Amino acid sequence: MKKQRWFIILFFSGLLFLFGCEVEQKVALRIDGTGTLAGEVRLHPVLAAYLTDLSLAVSSGGDQVPLFDLPRLEEAFSRSSGVVLTELSNPRREVLRFVLGLEDLNAPFAALPRTDRNIIEFRRRGEEAVLDLVLTRENFSQVSAFFPALDQGLLDYFIPQGESFVSEELYKEDLAYALEDYLEGYRLDQVLEQSVITIAIDTGGRVVSQRGGRLSAGGVVFTIPLLKVLLLNQPLEYHLTFLPR
Repeated sequence: MKKQRWFIILFFSGLLFLFGCEVEQKVALRIDGTGTLAGEVRLHPVLAAYLTDLSLAVSSGGDQVPLFDLPRLEEAFSRSSGVVLTELSNPRREVLRFVLGLEDLNAPFAALPRTDRNIIEFRRRGEEAVLDLVLTRENFSQVSAFFPALDQGLLDYFIPQGESFVSEELYKEDLAYALEDYLEGYRLDQVLEQSVITIAIDTGGRVVSQRGGRLSAGGVVFTIPLLKVLLLNQPLEYHLTFLPR
């Protein structure tokens, strides 16, 4: 039983790279699918403390290593097609900022094994532009195609596979066990509430329809809890149809 418990803790410790952070993305999207994406990743203090201790434990000289390896990120993005990294900075140890030029939203997935749905699909339908964001267990590995910085070679391992089901209650229980030395002054529910992906899309035109988000001036905002991304107990689907101004 003890061995099984430590396997679970190792599993959830790996998930911390995705769990304890807030991701904001502001997308300026044109009718032809090109545009820009400005993003910011902010690690929660609980995660920053955990990773700092981990870096001290594994570094040969006992020194802190950066939480974000900028040269490695630049090299990873250089291999991505359809997406160009134009800015990358680390203003604070726990903060990463980046700007991407979007040349072709469908290009990163062209060379990947075919799935029923790509995580991002853009198409024209007459005068309208249609954007679908779909995340399932089948296409989860495509995350590293659009965001190669997440390519750790383990993304498939870090979610339940096949028909496996992990309840939110079990997830929270084991996560609290793994983080018990770092949660002082914080509630786990509070950390989870702050762990979200926010995608604000400005079309510069008129929204015809959307699903899964809320309307904003000239666009839509999708807010996705990271807990749902990590468990994927059901597919996550978001939709936007818009017209030029």
